[in-house]
Amino acid sequence: MTTMGSRLRQARKARGLTVREMAKRLGVQHPYVTTVESGRQKSIHTAKLVTWCRLLAVSTDWVLGVWDDWEPGQEESVDSERLAAAV
Repeated sequence: MTTMGSRLRQARKARGLTVREMAKRLGVQHPYVTTVESGRQKSIHTAKLVTWCRLLAVSTDWVLGVWDDWEPGQEESVDSERLAAAV
């Protein structure tokens, strides 16, 4: 079964980001990223999830398992101004 954390890890790795780089972009400590990606953290604040998905250019629907259409390297349409405002 694919989990939210495993999908976030898959997308992060597809973008070539380390855990520390992702944590810095999210404004959190790196152990938090590891905890979420490993599945030990089952819930995540909605705003943080949206920011995480925007940074990785993936859909929240894909991360949450609503649909399975994203493949590594596939870009989601991201408005760069909105992305910058989210960070």
